[in-house]
Amino acid sequence: MYIKKGEVFKLPKIKAVVFDLGGVLVDHTVSGVLSIFTEMFSLNKAELVKFFKEKEDYQMRGIINDIDILEAAETHFGITIDSKRHIWPMIYDQVFRMRLNMFKLLEELMAQDYSLGLLSNIDVAAVKYLRHNMPLAFDELVFSCDVGSVKPERQIYEMMLCKLQVFPEHAVMIDDRIENIEGAEAIGMQGILYTDFVQLKNDLENHLEITLSSE
Repeated sequence: MYIKKGEVFKLPKIKAVVFDLGGVLVDHTVSGVLSIFTEMFSLNKAELVKFFKEKEDYQMRGIINDIDILEAAETHFGITIDSKRHIWPMIYDQVFRMRLNMFKLLEELMAQDYSLGLLSNIDVAAVKYLRHNMPLAFDELVFSCDVGSVKPERQIYEMMLCKLQVFPEHAVMIDDRIENIEGAEAIGMQGILYTDFVQLKNDLENHLEITLSSE
């Protein structure tokens, strides 16, 4: 696009705001999950971290589910895990912490008629928990374990844009990982790297050209 001397370049008008989950709307949960597992089954934390890391991509893509990962842990560590269908909700009850100021921000954006999307790299167990225990007041949800694609792959962003029915330049992605912001920007979306609430609010106001009252 050619800009004449003296003209001010303006970003396309935003119609949709897409949020990441962990590290943005809720506190990070991975370290908490690992700590609980370590304590419950008297495991070496470094070995547990390695185990989950090796399985992470399969979990995020939905190739293995919440029961599969527990059965794999039983085999790998030589342990017995009772009540497999209840262990994940019990753990997530302890580690999931909603950031209330972020949910107030969602309500404010919704009231101003922005389309809202939730786009998360997430496993089956966490999705089950979220659907029953958190207010998912979004126009569209795209979870990696449901679609078999993960950020920063372009397919998962395209799925969200298709659901929201907006062009990339009319959507902004909010994420706490730079590689996921770069993935969004690579297909033409605008991006905001989340560091804290005040920074996000200021950046959103600049992108949307509005004033937000949430604190």
